[in-house]
Amino acid sequence: MYLFGKTALTHAGEQLAELFFPVACALCGKRIGSALCEECAESVPVIISRENGIVSGFAYQDEKIRAVIHKLKFGGYQPLGVRLGELLADILTEHLFEEDGLVAHETIAVLPIPLSRKRHRTRGFNQSEKIAQGLIKRSPESYTVFKDVLYKVKDT
Repeated sequence: MYLFGKTALTHAGEQLAELFFPVACALCGKRIGSALCEECAESVPVIISRENGIVSGFAYQDEKIRAVIHKLKFGGYQPLGVRLGELLADILTEHLFEEDGLVAHETIAVLPIPLSRKRHRTRGFNQSEKIAQGLIKRSPESYTVFKDVLYKVKDT
């Protein structure tokens, strides 16, 4: 069995490591086993932005979300990406399924934004794929991830 290119054994190893070395909250530093504790997660501002069928759930201009994204992208804090994906799934479920009336059997396509090869080698992971993992983890029936649809043609 594969989970986003990882074997189930690798995934189980990561889960076991988290048990002995709990993940710390990216904002407050509490070692609670989550990359973002509930208190800090609730403090992250939510804004639903819809443009041309593209939906965003976070207020990216806010300093808290900017700090979280910075730790994910440049601090290499990969569990934070999955946690952001879980939060995003909750936000989107509330706004798309409950408020907009999408029915539960409708599946939303998720297209992770690719990194350049150079950036991927440097960083070691794609942060948007980590966020997509969190979406799938929280609501596997609601989202389908298409990793190989978009391609980076210019290094930015």
